[in-house]
Amino acid sequence: MENKFKIDIDVLLENELNMEGYFILWCLFHKEELLLVTYVNKCRKIPTEIFDDLQERQLLTITRQTKDDNISYKMLAITSKGKTLFEVVNIDELFNKFREFYPKKAGTQGRALHLDLKRCKSLYKKIIGNKIEKHDLLCKCATLYHLEKQRLGSEVYMQNLASWLHQGNYEEYMHDARNTKVELIKEEGHSEDI
Repeated sequence: MENKFKIDIDVLLENELNMEGYFILWCLFHKEELLLVTYVNKCRKIPTEIFDDLQERQLLTITRQTKDDNISYKMLAITSKGKTLFEVVNIDELFNKFREFYPKKAGTQGRALHLDLKRCKSLYKKIIGNKIEKHDLLCKCATLYHLEKQRLGSEVYMQNLASWLHQGNYEEYMHDARNTKVELIKEEGHSEDI
């Protein structure tokens, strides 16, 4: 049996999952019935409470007649919410959306800020990983940065996108991005070139 069970510890911790709960969801997502059944037969029966907790959290559904029914693999289905723990996001699409929130030029007639897009995309991917929440936060940080520069009348001094990402200057806005409602402002004339 050559199964490659992989644990994303960030997903496990961020979602406050125990190891068996994560394992159940992973097996359902990857359609690894044999692995889950083998674990139960050779290691231990997974407590019903773990399945019930996953169902309460809307990560899976259990189709059973009564609460006392033994749970089998065929009764389980991962929900769309559960799938989001394992699905890979479309980085190209998200990166293009992110670029809409960072000005293309410094000031009205200023220098271009979206240079070296290959490097920008690589930095962006490293920052957000596979977390859509981090993408949303980064969009808010870009909006907050731009609004601050507008308010101070210093748009001409904005960093190019690669520098802003590489130097981690978005971190200055992360607290506000997490704790305040920010109206995201898209830039006009966003181009999709990479």
